[in-house]
Amino acid sequence: MKTSLSTGWRRPSTRLAGVIGMAFALVTGGCTGTGRNDAPDTSGGAEVQEARFVATDYSYPVAPAQLEEGLVHVSAENHGTVGHEFTLTGIGDASALDVLEDFRGTGLSGEPFPPYVDQAAVPPFVSVSPGEADEATMTLSEGHYILWCTITDVAEGDRSRPHFKLGMIREIEVVASDKTLVLPEADGTITARDYSYDVDLEAGDRTVNFVNEGPDQIHLATIEVYPEGVTEEEAREAFEEKRDGPSGVGFSGIFSTGLGAQIVLPADALQSGRTYLFQCFVPDREGGKPHVTSYDMFSIVTIE
Repeated sequence: MKTSLSTGWRRPSTRLAGVIGMAFALVTGGCTGTGRNDAPDTSGGAEVQEARFVATDYSYPVAPAQLEEGLVHVSAENHGTVGHEFTLTGIGDASALDVLEDFRGTGLSGEPFPPYVDQAAVPPFVSVSPGEADEATMTLSEGHYILWCTITDVAEGDRSRPHFKLGMIREIEVVASDKTLVLPEADGTITARDYSYDVDLEAGDRTVNFVNEGPDQIHLATIEVYPEGVTEEEAREAFEEKRDGPSGVGFSGIFSTGLGAQIVLPADALQSGRTYLFQCFVPDREGGKPHVTSYDMFSIVTIE
């Protein structure tokens, strides 16, 4: 089905670091939503909870106060005038006030995560543009979460601050249930572990399940495609020489151990004979450099 290559050192490209950096505070993220109107049905017949989130400038007037652990279909609407994130972060016994007091910088800066951060569940669309909506199917485990936005772009005339410091943060309880943390059946899979990927994809795959099997760290996967005709060997050589990635075609979201999401890709995203790069920009919970830098957490794969 595939051949793979995972070797070499790389720092985040300026372009991708900007996307993930804007998206990523502690373990949270932000790139604009895609509005997947042509997305295939991803329910797979599984029992799925519906969770509707609405963002305005700068609050979440619509969000469930409680969910059950298991499979959740998230629909996110942005009724504001600037982009907003829909990030879920488990904070254990802490409160939203603790986050307001403790938050410093972004996760890409290498600071340790606060010790109370346990789960991360950032949907693949991460954020939604003004007036738009997006959706994702993902898993959530039992815990005390915050829904929050770390974007700093503000409406005209407003002082630039992370949106959660302007009131865009609220607490959500995910309670225990007998539901399993299993995603619906998909065309292909990307499995992240500390610190590697198992990529099982074929040309034409549209639905891709991303799961983090840990056991300890939080992970993501970018999906980037090299120009037509570039082989794995050439991609590795370019990767090591320029330390810059090719064009992005997909993003997994950001998840802690045991959690994940179903990614829906454009119809022509995975093409036979094309070479793809998958990499993780999350640092360890203890802080440090991104996994792609510290542990060579990337994979180069030619799709067949």
